[in-house]
Amino acid sequence: MTIFLTKEEIVAAHCYMIRKMNDADQAGIKDHALLDSAVHKPEQSLFGEDAYPSLFEKAAALLESLVKNHSFHNGNKRTAYLAVKSFLMVNGYHLKMVRLFAVEFIVDIAKDGYSFEQIASILREHSVRK
Repeated sequence: MTIFLTKEEIVAAHCYMIRKMNDADQAGIKDHALLDSAVHKPEQSLFGEDAYPSLFEKAAALLESLVKNHSFHNGNKRTAYLAVKSFLMVNGYHLKMVRLFAVEFIVDIAKDGYSFEQIASILREHSVRK
């Protein structure tokens, strides 16, 4: 059974990243509706079937939505990365990416550099079972 992150957990990740980067002036939620949409996207279903059947598709849905929805005033990409790492961790996987690759990966998602399928595949390739 998949464990999903709550809105509160993602906001906590955002606050952590903002504090870590000494960027408190730009902290906070810009659009609650967009954040809610991103948080719940991995849980979506269509006609009783999961819209994102695999764990890595769910992770990709969360990551892509958090990066692109711009729910926070600042730190959207950093928050998205920490959230997807946390999501995979609570579901039994450790996301292992070299820092430079992780940064480029997230920035490229923001620039539409990857398809959804590619995002899911990259997350799968860089995850190891705990």
